[in-house]
Amino acid sequence: MASPYDNKEPASPYQTPFVWSRASNVHVVTSRESFTAGYEPFESYYKRGDGQRVQVLGVGTVELFTDIAGDAGSGELNKDILRLKKVLYAPGAPVNIIGNPLLDDWNVNTEHLSWWKRGIFNRSGDLFASFEKPRSAGVFEVAVFGHEALRFPEEVLYLPYSEKMDIIQAHWPHSERYRFENTNSNLVEQVIDPAQYNEDAEGYEGYDSVISIEEGKASLNSEETAWQRENFKTEFYLLSHLGLSYWREEDREVGRAYVRKMMRRDKRLEERHAPIEDVGE
Repeated sequence: MASPYDNKEPASPYQTPFVWSRASNVHVVTSRESFTAGYEPFESYYKRGDGQRVQVLGVGTVELFTDIAGDAGSGELNKDILRLKKVLYAPGAPVNIIGNPLLDDWNVNTEHLSWWKRGIFNRSGDLFASFEKPRSAGVFEVAVFGHEALRFPEEVLYLPYSEKMDIIQAHWPHSERYRFENTNSNLVEQVIDPAQYNEDAEGYEGYDSVISIEEGKASLNSEETAWQRENFKTEFYLLSHLGLSYWREEDREVGRAYVRKMMRRDKRLEERHAPIEDVGE
């Protein structure tokens, strides 16, 4: 069945809100005009939380001007830029979606008792994007600079919680991501051995968020299992967090690869922020 939002291309890049979705494994925008760099036409699809497919027409980079005070249009000093890579162009999506790849570089706080202190923070704790005052339980809209709260489709906003979360969730299948990687090697960094990734090289931006298919084949060792338990309690919870199914072996492979990628990231961050030993004179 076709999505009820198909062929509803907004006239402006920011007519629909940017919604944080921890369960989504990809970013999505509804307008072609939202892209600022590296856009490539690419026919694909993503799956909503209820399994329904939504057509994808391209992939690229979006630079979102955010309001860091949670008060849209509040002045130049409160503007910042949130750069999102490998964003899907899906005109049939109900809203713009910011998925969990954001967590590779940023922290997200949705639990502070004061809504104006919730938002997206860099690793140093600096606020880069505030959330709007919530209009619906469980929906966190990024405050976009120069715009009042953007139009949220009422047919989605007032749905029961579980249905609303399913419609907002976006899962880009690993097979489709891999197909894009190999079709557009000029645009996207290829998956490589992180040991060969030179952090001192010019243009280094960190190990790419793409997960190698082969990396998830082997079972987790004891150290990897302990990391998974500490961060996600169980494999089932990890896969749910990623929008994947525990009952599909391909999804479980992606989950294991994700654990290994996150452990490498943690190790790099520890090394980067380790105190410099004072060796004396």
